[in-house]
Amino acid sequence: MRTPLRFLETLESRIQPAVNFSDDFNSFLVQPDTSKWAHYQQNVVGKPYNADWLSKDYNNANVKYTNTTSTLSIVSDAGALDGKALKMTLIRDPNSPTQFLSSEIATAIPSTFNIQSGTVQYGRIEVRAKLPGGPGASGYGVFPSFYLLGSNVNTGAHWPICGEIDVFENKGSTPGQIQSAIHGPGYTGHELTTTTDLPDGEAFYSAYHTFAVDWAPNAISFSLDGNIYKTLPQQMWQTRQLGKLVQMLGQRLSTTHSS
Repeated sequence: MRTPLRFLETLESRIQPAVNFSDDFNSFLVQPDTSKWAHYQQNVVGKPYNADWLSKDYNNANVKYTNTTSTLSIVSDAGALDGKALKMTLIRDPNSPTQFLSSEIATAIPSTFNIQSGTVQYGRIEVRAKLPGGPGASGYGVFPSFYLLGSNVNTGAHWPICGEIDVFENKGSTPGQIQSAIHGPGYTGHELTTTTDLPDGEAFYSAYHTFAVDWAPNAISFSLDGNIYKTLPQQMWQTRQLGKLVQMLGQRLSTTHSS
């Protein structure tokens, strides 16, 4: 006796992984929903290191993260699946021509900075994005990234002790290449860093792509548009504890930027 198709569909839906967090940035809001996202400029009372960390780019002292529509806004975008997208913009500071303003956000951290509320441990974490840049080295120096940072960074475990998974980082000087990595106590990438390139000289600023990491107790796999390009087995990082991590999305300016 054949199984009815409707039963197969029901069974298939029952084995689909649960989605614990998602945001398509398609609401009526002009900026990200503050019940899901926190802006990097928010301070942490009584923790001067982290308060400073939230507003500065430690990779480049010339960049400051702000929460204004000039650097962070929800816009109409024909390339987005639903016609709307989050736009993160890097601009010169109008009050200081040698400084830049940008944006960086983290998942589900309310004003009380209850960092545990936006954490994840194991599962698939992905973002669909079109990266900044353009032909003629117009993206040179820009450094967009999507990464997970240890939740204990808010309790004194500074980087890299807190742990980090870089789902992707992109240097504007190599518009067709991304890198992914794991960082933790006693190591900062090196053998745990990998890269992948788009085929035929394509660039990440030309179209949307899906960047993902599948994090399991025994392995971490990085993928681009559904294709795994690197798997790091537990043996490579088993002594490098990764606890609960917070998802971060931001646009930085690399130290190689030329104005």
